[in-house]
Amino acid sequence: MRITMAAVLMLAGCSDAVASQEQASAPAARQAARAARDGTAPATAFRTVEVVDRTGFGQPMIAARASVPADWRVEGGINWDDSTSCATNRMKFQWRAVAPDGVEALELMPGFGWQMPSAAIPMNPCPVAGIASARQFLDSVAQAMRPGARMIGYRDRQDLTAEARRSDRNGYRTEVGEMTLSYAVGGRPVEEQLMAVVSLSGAGGTAGYVSAYRAPAGQLDRARADRIRGSFKGNPEYVQAIGRRGMDAVNRFAAQQSAAISSWHNARMAEINAKGAADRAAIRARGNAETNAIYARTAASTAATNDRIHESNVRSIREETTWTNPAGQTVQGSIHGGARVLEMPDGSFTRTDDPYYNPAGSTEYSPD
Repeated sequence: MRITMAAVLMLAGCSDAVASQEQASAPAARQAARAARDGTAPATAFRTVEVVDRTGFGQPMIAARASVPADWRVEGGINWDDSTSCATNRMKFQWRAVAPDGVEALELMPGFGWQMPSAAIPMNPCPVAGIASARQFLDSVAQAMRPGARMIGYRDRQDLTAEARRSDRNGYRTEVGEMTLSYAVGGRPVEEQLMAVVSLSGAGGTAGYVSAYRAPAGQLDRARADRIRGSFKGNPEYVQAIGRRGMDAVNRFAAQQSAAISSWHNARMAEINAKGAADRAAIRARGNAETNAIYARTAASTAATNDRIHESNVRSIREETTWTNPAGQTVQGSIHGGARVLEMPDGSFTRTDDPYYNPAGSTEYSPD
């Protein structure tokens, strides 16, 4: 698991000039905070705020600090989704700072970790998505989080990429992308920049979070957005804590897999011994055929068309999948829940992991 909070540190370290400016303006930030409390803060004043994780460690922890305009309010923090076995996707940034007009805002949205279709490991619980660049990642995020928005621009942030790549390991490359969208909020046209630091390899990729800066159409203040983004300073103790939490999740999942494999192996060995030596060759042959069938199905599932891969990317971001019945009818739902989907005679649906649950008159849907 690549530590998702590292993205905060990448952006925070991308501009020495911004860091020096924030350090030099610390007294001004304190003055701005006092002015914000008594209602006399000028529009250009900045104050220091915190991004807090209130759910992941039994007590609140400060994940990062940032400098925002003094009259902006802050909302949310960091949450955790422990229902997914993919440790990288458990941490969810859900924080934003909002201007008094309720339109201009900077938001931190959840990131995403995935496996590439060409290198997917069936035992790896992280989703499979054909995302090979920062632009493809942001395109998928825009479709999932801003449905109906129109893309009006994209650029690779080369000014930030060189600094971010200092932490690259062998086989990894970092890309920093920025996509500009156009849509409406409450009937009012707005423009929004989505920015992400994406770590890519042949096996998959990770984006710690997505930064979204929004303003009324034609009023995007890119300098202010970069100043706020550049002011984020991660808490080293929090970075270490999420690293430990992530490794604990990985180790627990590995232990569960190992126990399941051992249980299956022991049961099979007992069956083989009971039947005797005469049946062993046949059982081994059948086991090999089953294994080959699994590999064949896995290979077939990764050979989907580009359109299907693109649709899968969006569904992976939303954590949804699709089931189809023998008549070609489909139903869509969350990936969290029972693996089997059955339609009851009265038209309702149910989900279960019980392989023997087959009510009379029910129709089972197969996962796509």
